[in-house]
Amino acid sequence: MVTPEFQRARRPEHKEQRREAILAAARALALRDGVRGVNLGDIAAEVGMHKSALLRYFETREEIYLQLTAEGWQEWTEALRAALPDATPTPAGVSAVITETLSSRPLLCDLLAHAPLNLERNVSPETVRAFKITTLDRVDVISRLLADAL
Repeated sequence: MVTPEFQRARRPEHKEQRREAILAAARALALRDGVRGVNLGDIAAEVGMHKSALLRYFETREEIYLQLTAEGWQEWTEALRAALPDATPTPAGVSAVITETLSSRPLLCDLLAHAPLNLERNVSPETVRAFKITTLDRVDVISRLLADAL
């Protein structure tokens, strides 16, 4: 269980620490049980808070996992940026880098399967919009990286 040193998060930095603790707990639970196997109560229990208190930080479980998906896209983009310059500039060489960098991120693979089917539901239009903007930006960057590598 992840528990911060403070009882109530009143200061902005404490609120950010609590938010990060929630994301860390959701990440750990999803790695252990799979995204589909984790509910909001599980995340709240892992962080050591009541489910209603957790809803002050995220509107739903889906928003938590959309946030982790967006972070996963950003991390994967940076991994590709680091690995592609050393790849053999052939389709096989580039696809090997894609495969290696993606397979080393099992949580991202699980999240990518759930994002369009489940995670983009039960959240505000603003949340989905922000997620889509981040995702499309990453796809654009990855497309340019792949074009450069080939």
